[in-house]
Amino acid sequence: MNIKVFLTLLCGICWTVTYVECIRIGFKHKIHAMPFVALVLNITWEAFNTYQGGFLAGWSHISTLFDGLWFLLDGAILYTYFVYGRNPKTSSIRFYGKVLLVLILSFLFHYTLSVQFGFIPGALYSSSFMGVLMSLLFIKMYFDRKGSRGQSLIIAINKCIGTLSASVLVGLVGVNSLGGAYRSILYVGIVIFIIDLYYILLLRKEKYLEKSIS
Repeated sequence: MNIKVFLTLLCGICWTVTYVECIRIGFKHKIHAMPFVALVLNITWEAFNTYQGGFLAGWSHISTLFDGLWFLLDGAILYTYFVYGRNPKTSSIRFYGKVLLVLILSFLFHYTLSVQFGFIPGALYSSSFMGVLMSLLFIKMYFDRKGSRGQSLIIAINKCIGTLSASVLVGLVGVNSLGGAYRSILYVGIVIFIIDLYYILLLRKEKYLEKSIS
């Protein structure tokens, strides 16, 4: 197994574990385990890139298969948001209207980058933006919930490793089908890694305190 295959599989497996754990926690604790905006950006990115990647790379290509799998898993996470994320004081029209609006804006964001920079660079740039935003939103969710409710180290660690492996693959090792290495992706990946480490330390400290109290 060469380094490119290893990093691809590592990214795919870690992110799959992240999504599955979000689903498990969501149903177990009756709460959405991924920040809403990050979730919507994710699911629209995966829908867009599964469709485009199927035609460009092939429907059986490993990246297309992982994108399709993640789209389905994110759909389950979005369902937990529908069930548990609505404020009882918010009307159905306002709640679902907000979801629909953010879905449309997210899709337009990915589409615009694809048109502006091309499919592959656009997908890479949007995923980097999403990575930074998602990491910051997880930290915001931690402080908004005043602790680790609806969160876990499994999510935090696998998210961190999955993103780092993708950043090293695309930004340092390089993939021929993507046009070689994108150094900017590596630099953004390092920033995401630092933010993710901070989030992991926050959760680890919180879990330790919870264990000490119990």
